[in-house]
Amino acid sequence: MFSIGGGDIDYVGSYSYLITDLVLNTIGLIVVIAAFPKQSKLQFTGHLESRLDQNLLIFAMTGNYFLLSFRMISSFIGILEGTSPLKYCVLHFAGSIVSFVESTLNVLFVIDGLRRKSETREHIKKKPGRSLITFLLICNLSMWVVNSFKLKDINDSHLMQDFFGEIGWVIILYLCLPVAVFFRFHMSVCLSDIWSDAYSKPSQFPPRPPTQLSTISEASTMPQSPKGDAAQARRAVFFLSHNAEKMNQATEI
Repeated sequence: MFSIGGGDIDYVGSYSYLITDLVLNTIGLIVVIAAFPKQSKLQFTGHLESRLDQNLLIFAMTGNYFLLSFRMISSFIGILEGTSPLKYCVLHFAGSIVSFVESTLNVLFVIDGLRRKSETREHIKKKPGRSLITFLLICNLSMWVVNSFKLKDINDSHLMQDFFGEIGWVIILYLCLPVAVFFRFHMSVCLSDIWSDAYSKPSQFPPRPPTQLSTISEASTMPQSPKGDAAQARRAVFFLSHNAEKMNQATEI
């Protein structure tokens, strides 16, 4: 599957990881672009019950951006200087670019989706974009698994170690990698919230047009004539005036 001739034999494990990462990010990018117009059919409420998920997602995105930026810089310098095999540098650079764009669109998609609700019966029935959200959820979980359980002893860091130094890259890796891994996991959590909440039945639908039975029942509960109300008002006035006369007589005695 991979070219292992010449000096590339030490990079087979890295090629396996980089190609898998590039394919997953490319698929995620295509799906999130296709999901945007589908999700836009839902009603944008602008209401967010809690900003915790959004703030955590933006925080994790910054760590992911830092890690991708370091990868892009080192791989671009590697392409120019030829310090590592060209295929290795190109895969690193292309994967970083695609992942940068895909994660940005994913965050925008989630922030918008958390503020959308199904407001009509047609939305409840057709659920526009829900299947694509399901695919995005699986795709982000796959990226989380790949980034969490990939082998640390393969030659995946030669390029970055040559540019930043071994100690410098270890510091960068252990500061940014946990946040980048959390980014994919929390992205999956937010997508699951959209999957369940955005397509749930709202508390109140617009009223249905009145039927003949409802019109008859409403008419039966309406007062037959305003004369009854006028009679009750006259009786109340008489009762109050009668009590007032009794109180005045009692005070005179």
